[in-house]
Amino acid sequence: MFNRSDIMKRAWQRYRYQYGRRQFDRSNFAYCLRCAWGKAIRATKTMADIRADAIRYELATLETRSFQQNIEPRRRMLTAELAALAA
Repeated sequence: MFNRSDIMKRAWQRYRYQYGRRQFDRSNFAYCLRCAWGKAIRATKTMADIRADAIRYELATLETRSFQQNIEPRRRMLTAELAALAA
């Protein structure tokens, strides 16, 4: 699980660093909080998770290729690699 206390502390640190003593702005803090959550999520992903996401993206974009291209060999290779990563 994520340590929400550390994420909130990082968000406040970033907010204070970027915006200093200005009046509190909710949308600016929301941006800092999104950045802190993104950093926490990226820290937990492994290289296999990152590769699996890339494979899923490529599989989704195969449908947009020209009909003149044969996408079946590439689709089979990607699904096999994704299955191997899942195992």
